[in-house]
Amino acid sequence: MAAKERYDAFGVRRWTVSEWVAALPAAIEKDTDKAVNAVGDAIEDFVDEDGHFPDAVIEAWLAGYDAGWLRTSSRAWHLVSSFGNAWVWCTLDSVQRQRVWATLERHYPAITDWMHCFIITEHVGGYIANADGIAMIDRLVQVTSGIGRRFLPHGYRDIATTTTDLHVRETAARRVLAFLDDPEEETRCEAELMVEQLISQEVLPAPESSPNPKRKRKPDRMPRLRPPRIGPLR
Repeated sequence: MAAKERYDAFGVRRWTVSEWVAALPAAIEKDTDKAVNAVGDAIEDFVDEDGHFPDAVIEAWLAGYDAGWLRTSSRAWHLVSSFGNAWVWCTLDSVQRQRVWATLERHYPAITDWMHCFIITEHVGGYIANADGIAMIDRLVQVTSGIGRRFLPHGYRDIATTTTDLHVRETAARRVLAFLDDPEEETRCEAELMVEQLISQEVLPAPESSPNPKRKRKPDRMPRLRPPRIGPLR
């Protein structure tokens, strides 16, 4: 039985699930913003009238990581961003979300595009701003190097600025500070930027003034953090 055709408010025909599944690898292979945006923009159209999202679309997306062609794509971040859209994400059930996180964590160390890594860590900080999110990034720290490692401090930073749990906030901030001594220079630079942002958002206190204005004083221990605010800081 053929799938029922659907149209948007402007009378434009929407893709069926089977059409989207077939179009996804072709769009990634074409490797243009226009092609990948087309499949990415269509994702929110699959939320049905009851607020459910089809498993087939998620499975087709995640299969691209298992096959390898999403891990090396320079535009796969468009899809992560679309699935992470608040409108779409809130329709995923707990099983679907668990499947997404497990797949992204498993393949994150092999992702080669910086924006791809950036968007994933941002979604971790935004949607798992708790002990589970910290544990996920902790595991990635043990197995990730290069471009993927560079953005792990960003994930901790987002957890620290999103959570209202003081213990989680303090733990995430400690993790960012620990990256100041990371063996990889790009990761250290990213951590320095994240520390500056935590200070500007009053998650960390400003360091004491140094006699040498050209030398920044690195915190050598975790200061007492401010109590959590109500709701996200950003």
